[in-house]
Amino acid sequence: GIKSEALYWIRNNDEKRAIECLLEWKNVFKDNFYSEIEYQEMNRNPEGLLTEIEAFNKFIEISNHMNIPLVATNDVKYVKIEDRANYRLYANIMSSSKENIKFYKDHCHMPDEDELKNRMKKVYPDKDVDKAFENIKVIENLCEDIPVQKANDLTDCSDELIKLCEEGWNKLRKG
Repeated sequence: GIKSEALYWIRNNDEKRAIECLLEWKNVFKDNFYSEIEYQEMNRNPEGLLTEIEAFNKFIEISNHMNIPLVATNDVKYVKIEDRANYRLYANIMSSSKENIKFYKDHCHMPDEDELKNRMKKVYPDKDVDKAFENIKVIENLCEDIPVQKANDLTDCSDELIKLCEEGWNKLRKG
């Protein structure tokens, strides 16, 4: 992901250190090592750093050169796109900072395959995106023999959260 050590070195224009980092992981995991690519919509560019999209494209190039297969992922913070505002509220409540959290990403819900693939093809080469999605199935097949207990369906707690916020607000106002 964007916060990985390899991406850190790529963003800081140190391709050699990024390659060393990837080689370490490849030596540990052998054929079960994949490079993650995720959709990036932000173009933050602190002075001297590559943008996230530029860094990921360089990362793809290096991974391909090193024969490290790509796998597509998405940064999921909430299930439905309509939950973005609730997530921002949650992030602000959980922050110890006095300032509001700046959360600009719009695509942190759980998209279906077509939606994510279309987004990724806007910023990465089509052939790499297609291969990254094929590798999801490869990894899925590797995991078939691992017993995973089915989780219960999620419960919508919006009404309870609103009630708790209102109670907390009234308590603060009266104090």
